[in-house]
Amino acid sequence: MYIEKWKLTQYDAKDSGGETVKWYRVRKTWADSKSQKGTYKVLANAKKCADQNSGYKVFDADGKVVYEPKTAEPTVKVPFLVQVKISDLNIRKGPGTNYDRVQFRPPGGIPLWRYRMDPERLNGAS
Repeated sequence: MYIEKWKLTQYDAKDSGGETVKWYRVRKTWADSKSQKGTYKVLANAKKCADQNSGYKVFDADGKVVYEPKTAEPTVKVPFLVQVKISDLNIRKGPGTNYDRVQFRPPGGIPLWRYRMDPERLNGAS
């Protein structure tokens, strides 16, 4: 964050071949310098840092995103069906038999999201 504030990028070191050393910054956004996790010479190290910190990306010295970790897909996609195989499934208002029964479901497939989102919609409508 101080590098940009004090305009120190003009003094970036040159390697022995005369090329400017590239620095990679790990931040949430280029404009948010306070979120910076680190500055790296080696891109692989910057990528590793971004992978370890959710929501962070790797930026080059010009503020362009050079690496953005892929977000993992959820292992369970909703809504999904639950296959009822027992003959006496009672849907209750809470997690336990001491809660009031909302509805009885016969065997067959039922969309689980209905019960999680709105327990009052247990009438079997899609």
